[in-house]
Amino acid sequence: MKSAYYQASNSEFLKADPAAILGELARSHGFALEQAQRDAWIEQIETMKQALQELDCGHILFEFTIPRMGKRADVVLVFGCAIVVVEFKVRSTTFDRHAVEQVHDYALDLKNFHRGSHALCIIPILVATQAKFVSPRSFDWAADGVADPMLVNADQLKSVLAQAAGLAVGHPIDFSMWISSGYQPTPTIVEAAQALYQAHGVEEIARSDAGAQNLGITCSRIAEIIEHSKTEHRKSICFVTGVPGAGKTLVRSSFYCEEVASEFDVQGLELDWAGVCWDADFRYSDSRWSHLNFRGTRWQQVNAAERQLYLKNAYRVILTRARQGMIIFVPQGSDEDPTRLPAFYDQTFHFLQACGLRMLDVPLRWCTTEPDSHWGRGREITANGRPDEPVRQ
Repeated sequence: MKSAYYQASNSEFLKADPAAILGELARSHGFALEQAQRDAWIEQIETMKQALQELDCGHILFEFTIPRMGKRADVVLVFGCAIVVVEFKVRSTTFDRHAVEQVHDYALDLKNFHRGSHALCIIPILVATQAKFVSPRSFDWAADGVADPMLVNADQLKSVLAQAAGLAVGHPIDFSMWISSGYQPTPTIVEAAQALYQAHGVEEIARSDAGAQNLGITCSRIAEIIEHSKTEHRKSICFVTGVPGAGKTLVRSSFYCEEVASEFDVQGLELDWAGVCWDADFRYSDSRWSHLNFRGTRWQQVNAAERQLYLKNAYRVILTRARQGMIIFVPQGSDEDPTRLPAFYDQTFHFLQACGLRMLDVPLRWCTTEPDSHWGRGREITANGRPDEPVRQ
């Protein structure tokens, strides 16, 4: 997977035709290019060219991948001794709290999970292109070397980037090493095992070979290890090996309980039971399905056929994982929250009921900011896999 839709040295970027840059962004996008995205990229390219006119050193990356968050930062700059993360809100006149948190999260993610950025200074910048002039200030650094987000309009970006390029902290960044360092959000399984057993001999590591033993015995042994770990407050790693087709996926799925997982996590798994939370991004209304995406503070229609198919397939994946039974939870929504109004969910709920799925009237507990939690009624629909009650999807 490419780290970014477009990357180049700053000098190459300044010389490049904006149309050629836009073309590369569009090719890397992989979906039908919506007009709003095209216009946003055009303005971002123009703004960055103006801001970097006197800073031809370093490198620039558009749509830089943040794998752990499943998102892309608009622009990342690598120059001098610092990494700069730039998030654009094109034609915006305000610095929304969500946008400030978004660019800060990108910077923190780089700092903590991008191997080449651990020891570097990172500066998040939010550009509301049409905002009023913001009084300039110096960088305010946290203990981990991540600055508080800088809030600027399009005209002020140049001066803030010059300030960042002038930082003299540590050694200049080797871009080739930085870009190839990759993400390492958690230790690999081998590194974790080495850390756990560095004071033990190899003979102390128990092995459960799924290829040589019955799957039931393997699952039972893993269950015993889990219970022992809970009782003794210890950490355990189970290595399950076997030739292709031996049943490793079945073993894995048997212990995939009490986990919240996306369609990416569960793809290819067969689960005994599954609970599916149906959001408002794929909703039934006026006798048809609507495809939406939540951006900023509101829902937006998804018009591209490829993206509509992608969303439908995401639900198809999570609705076909369960072997014995499945519960679908449809939120009730709230009149006090315009982003999750009851109207966003009601018709979907009634459509699923009309398909023959049975409603479970059970008390659900939710978290609250009040000192005590409250009990309330939620809406659950069950698809029971018993032979006398076939699953309806």
